[in-house]
Amino acid sequence: MVEDQLIIDRDQHNEHHLRQTSPKTRASVAQFEEIPGSKSPVIQRIEKLKSYLPCLHEINERHLSLFLTRAITVSILLLSSLWLMSITVVLSGMRSPNNVPDLPDFGFYILPAFYENDTFSNKLLGVAGAITLLRCLFHRRGLTMIRRFAFLWTVLILGRCTTLLATSYPDPSRSCKAYKSPDNLFAFFLETVYRPEFITCGDLMYSGHTVYFTLLALSWSHYGVYWYEKYMWIPLGTSILSLVATRVHYLNDVLIAFYLTILVWYLYHLVATTPVLRKKYRIIAWLERDLILQEEEYENPGKVETANVYVS
Repeated sequence: MVEDQLIIDRDQHNEHHLRQTSPKTRASVAQFEEIPGSKSPVIQRIEKLKSYLPCLHEINERHLSLFLTRAITVSILLLSSLWLMSITVVLSGMRSPNNVPDLPDFGFYILPAFYENDTFSNKLLGVAGAITLLRCLFHRRGLTMIRRFAFLWTVLILGRCTTLLATSYPDPSRSCKAYKSPDNLFAFFLETVYRPEFITCGDLMYSGHTVYFTLLALSWSHYGVYWYEKYMWIPLGTSILSLVATRVHYLNDVLIAFYLTILVWYLYHLVATTPVLRKKYRIIAWLERDLILQEEEYENPGKVETANVYVS
């Protein structure tokens, strides 16, 4: 990928610059690296773990505070968006009409209801998410993958909140046919938040499951190192189709979510890797600050601090 090549080129430039420096400078760099306690205890522990978790190669002492600030910010944004979505799910469920026929759907004609169980798709979410997280831990760009995934998921969740409140239509799930509005909205809201297997109704347009599966598939194919990672679209694409087969969503819910996720993914990466566009979107420029630093080190290797010539 473009970013990976940038990292390789940057390292080659830094090594070339180090070779061009005087023997005294090279000796000072080597002396710095050998001085015990020259790095903070946190960095020393991270350095020891890098051989086991390649994703930690993205962390270095100079950028540690920036990394932690971004990680905390994105985590807060994601959790807040999930809570907001839980509220909209409750409200959309109260407005969803029940005891009415399903809307005509082409997906229902071509995909028979082979397993009408709302919890099946949630189990697929957990398994696919756990496998992808494990892959990120052993990928040199793993932390970047997780940060971008979380931020884009947040954006798409916020967009979903607006569509859930906009229009309500009959839920095709069999368990929602006898749905009744809860007596205690607060208790229902807590169950929605803290019990992922809890069945909700009316939260159809657009499909949150599809957003999640599509982001996972894009993460595998975009950052994949091995050839077989490109084919993760097959099981994850099958999981998306299972949402229609299990009658959790209409086909329209799935298609809109799929199109939006693809669009948001590639727009974000276009802005993140284009300096001119980054200047117009400050939030993306801040989230991709490490990429900007890599570009600066690539263009001006002589200005890289001598004690930090080797940037992880």
